[in-house]
Amino acid sequence: MEMREAINRAKVGICDITGLKPASVVRCEKSGDGHKITIELVEMSRIPAATDVLGTYEVLLNATGDIETFHRTGMRLRGEAPREPSV
Repeated sequence: MEMREAINRAKVGICDITGLKPASVVRCEKSGDGHKITIELVEMSRIPAATDVLGTYEVLLNATGDIETFHRTGMRLRGEAPREPSV
């Protein structure tokens, strides 16, 4: 499966499962036969939009593009710089 299709399937799937709206795709990489995709979703909309609460989710897709697992890895305000994971 091409990366573009994997990203689209992850966005549609995670939004369907959580009921949240997508904000951005942060990362996509091959993982075995599937893909590991990191997506930010709008957990809470606020005014101004810079104060929206975003949740960062890691989504694992299998080779056919189905979601195998997902979990939230963090949260931030839209106006804050994303935190880099510690290595």
